[in-house]
Amino acid sequence: MEPQCAYIIEFKSLASNLLIFKKGVQYPDYELDVNVTRSRMTFLELPYQKRLARVHGPKLLLGKGYKMSINGEKLRMHRDSHRSTCLWFDLLDKSPCVVVKGGHGDGSTYRITNILTNEILATFQPSGPSYGCMNLHAGGYDNQNLIALFTAMAIMIRLGIDRT
Repeated sequence: MEPQCAYIIEFKSLASNLLIFKKGVQYPDYELDVNVTRSRMTFLELPYQKRLARVHGPKLLLGKGYKMSINGEKLRMHRDSHRSTCLWFDLLDKSPCVVVKGGHGDGSTYRITNILTNEILATFQPSGPSYGCMNLHAGGYDNQNLIALFTAMAIMIRLGIDRT
């Protein structure tokens, strides 16, 4: 199936935030603001810095459980206790999903799958040392579920950056 929409996710270094661009657009649409000291990530819509989602965790990049809030709706995310390659979460319609990382370094890929239907919702493939392409494969999601998909993918990419 051809992806419906492509986004470029860019990061400068371990300490930087993630920027998300629509493919072919010069300025970023979204930013994942990472504050490791305060154990918080904030998903912002640019250029107005409008907060779309906030993620909390006891130890943000080391913890196993996260709490995400999107417009007052609370979601829980949980990482595998033995490895950092899986992140489970529910969309706002309670569909259980998993983000899985496969491979290492530039050959790694990330995939969000609906557990019940086994449908691939989004994929991310690193294209270089500081950016990659994210494709959304499933349509019909409202803005809040897209924010949840972006945020879950960005968390896994951020975890992958810190471990590779």
